Amino acid sequence: MAQQPEPRPSLPLREKLLYSSGYFGVSLLSGLFMLWANYRYGDLFTGTQKAFVGVALLVARFADAPVDPLVGWWSDRTRTRWGRRRPFIALGTLPLVALFVLVWMPPAEANSAWNIVWLLGIGTAFFVLFSIVVNPYLAMLPDIARSAEDRVSLSALLAAFGLGAQVAAMVGGSLLAGKAASFGLTVAAVSVVALVCLLPPLFVRETEAPGRGAEDLRLGEALRLTLANRPFRVFLVSKCLYWVGVHSVLAVAPFLVRDLLGFREESAVQTQTGLLLACAAGPAFLWFVALRPLAARVSKRRLSVAGLALLVGASLLLVSVGVAPLDPVLWARAIMVIGSFSVAALFSLPNAILAEIVDLDERLTGMRREAMYFGAQGLFVKVAWGASSLIVMAAQGLFYGHPAAAVRIAFGTIAIVSALAFVVFLRFPEDDELRRN
Repeated sequence: MAQQPEPRPSLPLREKLLYSSGYFGVSLLSGLFMLWANYRYGDLFTGTQKAFVGVALLVARFADAPVDPLVGWWSDRTRTRWGRRRPFIALGTLPLVALFVLVWMPPAEANSAWNIVWLLGIGTAFFVLFSIVVNPYLAMLPDIARSAEDRVSLSALLAAFGLGAQVAAMVGGSLLAGKAASFGLTVAAVSVVALVCLLPPLFVRETEAPGRGAEDLRLGEALRLTLANRPFRVFLVSKCLYWVGVHSVLAVAPFLVRDLLGFREESAVQTQTGLLLACAAGPAFLWFVALRPLAARVSKRRLSVAGLALLVGASLLLVSVGVAPLDPVLWARAIMVIGSFSVAALFSLPNAILAEIVDLDERLTGMRREAMYFGAQGLFVKVAWGASSLIVMAAQGLFYGHPAAAVRIAFGTIAIVSALAFVVFLRFPEDDELRRN
């Protein structure tokens, strides 16, 4: 059994900002994709054919999922003078941004199978490059931040940059495009900003892995050891389930604006979707400030459980938009404000929790394998993301004649999946117990 990692000085604010700013770029790319891929490709098809968009995205996620543990295993074994993680970020960022641009260039007009082929091929390549860049990037967190306080504050910064990016992509993008709703201009601006934001993490110092031996593990053995960690299994199942819920909310948001709130013009849909999400993101920034002291007093586990419970409640309330005797726009925005704590907790705390699971693995195996844990997480979470696209687009396809019903059915499904995530996470150990194991 390995000794506990030696205590290290608190991570300077400068390095926290350099590292976490990269997540602004990451989230710009993934946020715009999650929010608009289903909507924009769905508009290229009519009737039940819309469901094929969800199928294409699900297949793309399935095809990409094995890349995450492979990249994690590869990154843990890498030894260069630039570190184990930074070479992947440096070499993968430009191709990733280029593929992001290509996603929004479907080759044909409406109801063409070529658009599905394009989405499947370019989407898969985008997800693969996303894994190659983001897995090593996230794996830096447990290494550069070793104290529980640093991990919570750094994870909160990541989440704040991530939410800020999604709001910027929606609200800022619509303002940039103006009344003409030039989505291409939004894509170009997002691509440039994402490229610039992914440069600062390259200036954050990595440290060499304290425990050797990871480079001797075969891929299958590394994955088996990772999944043998019981707290990680509980964490992983719960996270997969609630990410189905969270990503479904993001994917269905434009449909909610159009079909329940009644905004029909493209520019209005884009602007109102951004404003709706801002109602959740704005208060969440305040929650981010409170998370570090709250986690120290209450525990990360209990805050996560509360966030999951609130996600279930908010999803059920969203079913009532347009039915409850309230102004639909104001009611939808109020629900988003109610759910803001869930956004803060479920976007930030999991990275801090996973960092402590990595410490547990080091105590058990003597090896430092951050990237393999993030890779194993990605293997399953990517499938969950694909399932969220399938939920939204299947509802759109099956109930294409009743768009409002399709949105409500999607939110009902989100509530059920989120409730399962809540039940599973109740089995996760308390913070002190996890550190003692």
